[in-house]
Amino acid sequence: MPRRIVAVLVAVVAALGVSLATAPAASADGGFTLGAVRNNCGIVTCSVYVSRSGTKSLDSFLDNKVLKYGRWGAETYTCGKLVAVPVVGAPLAVYCGFRFFQIDDVLDEAADKNKCFKVTYTRPVPPAVTTVTHISTNNGDLCKN
Repeated sequence: MPRRIVAVLVAVVAALGVSLATAPAASADGGFTLGAVRNNCGIVTCSVYVSRSGTKSLDSFLDNKVLKYGRWGAETYTCGKLVAVPVVGAPLAVYCGFRFFQIDDVLDEAADKNKCFKVTYTRPVPPAVTTVTHISTNNGDLCKN
C-alpha cells in the first residue's frame, strides 16, 4: 500500500510540473512516442485514442521499465511519465498510480492485437476537474496507425 501512495504522489507532483498545453509528444528521456493522438467528446464523456504505433511504443517503454525495476518499481517511474499524453496526462498519471497493473495489461493487449490505447474521461465542465473513468483497447475509426 505505501508504494501505491508514493506512486500517486510522484504522479501528482509530476503532473503539477507540466503544462498540458505544452506537453511534448514524447517523454523527456525519449522513452516513447505517442504518434497521432485523437480526442473525441460525447455529451458526458470524452475519449483519447493513442495511435497503434504510439500504443506499441508506450507498451514497450512500460515493459522495459518492468524488466528493469520490477512491476512495483516501474509503477512509480512510468506513472509520472504519462503526463506526456495530451489532454488527459495528469489525470491518467493519477489513475495509473492506483491501477498500474490494469494499464500494463490493457497496453499489452492493445499492442499484441494492433489496437489503440483508449482513455475515457469525464467531459470537463468548469470548475470540475477531469477524471479518467476507464481505459480500454479500440480498433474503430478514431484509431489511427
